[in-house]
Amino acid sequence: MAAALLHPFRGRIMRILAERPATVRMLAGEMEEPADRVRKQLRWLEREGVVFVSHRLPRRGTAENYYRPSLEPVVDTVEFEQLSAAERARLSGDAIKCLYRDATHAVRAGTFDRRSDMASVHIRMLLDERGWRELAELHHKTALAALALRREALERLERSGDEPISAASTTFLFELPDLSDDSGR
Repeated sequence: MAAALLHPFRGRIMRILAERPATVRMLAGEMEEPADRVRKQLRWLEREGVVFVSHRLPRRGTAENYYRPSLEPVVDTVEFEQLSAAERARLSGDAIKCLYRDATHAVRAGTFDRRSDMASVHIRMLLDERGWRELAELHHKTALAALALRREALERLERSGDEPISAASTTFLFELPDLSDDSGR
């Protein structure tokens, strides 16, 4: 999964497919890329077992393949530890860019805090090593629960035909420089 997400183009495909099934044509349109380039990368992802054709629908005398990820587009802890510092920084940077893009889009559209049950939390703290490990585990469990919820909600939406609610859930835990140095505020 790390190889797919670290590749700039394949990573974009994986992020889109994590949200919803899509065809080559849909991906090419959303990414503003040629269909042949998208098709080539989807073949690589399919060969590596990262995506699969979830279903086919007839379209103008042919069938369009709808792709889905075989696995959640998440790099697990063991795989993350095996990455170089530069690769870890790149994955984290991509997550931060996605957060910034989505939050900016929601603020501009007026949807960021439209719902009264939205969550916006940022907690700075001092931890000991045990506290760090416990908080990291809590974030890990929360992320896995959010991924499971996304799968279940997508299945319910496919059955019901209800209008989906576009949402983003972001979880970060990172080490700060010394909190007594207020220059970073």
